[in-house]
Amino acid sequence: MKLFKEFNEEVFRANLLSVLSEFNYNGTPKFIITPVYNPNKMPNGEDDYFRLVILGKENIAGKILSLETTTEVLSCFKPLCPTQIKVKFIEEKDGVSMFELLTSTRIRKPSQVANIKTGHPPFKAV
Repeated sequence: MKLFKEFNEEVFRANLLSVLSEFNYNGTPKFIITPVYNPNKMPNGEDDYFRLVILGKENIAGKILSLETTTEVLSCFKPLCPTQIKVKFIEEKDGVSMFELLTSTRIRKPSQVANIKTGHPPFKAV
């Protein structure tokens, strides 16, 4: 198992594309980010900012995002990243493949994220 030590936009994008390869899709990938708040985990100040501002309703609610925008939004706290992102295929229509990203509102160092064994942390295909 390779350790996940580095995190930046390039690594994030490469890992997202890697998990997408587990799905059978042909269109241009587009994303809907759905924040997943875990009330059983104590957030810190950075978690709160990420949840309330970056993932806030004014910024991403109901928006369909490109790969580039998704990468920018979810990697904005580099070197920190969301602890877990579950990727779910929604549909393919008019040359666009829609995915939902169920995104943890907690951000941590790369060594503390989930799904390291997948080879493309913090992502997991569901």
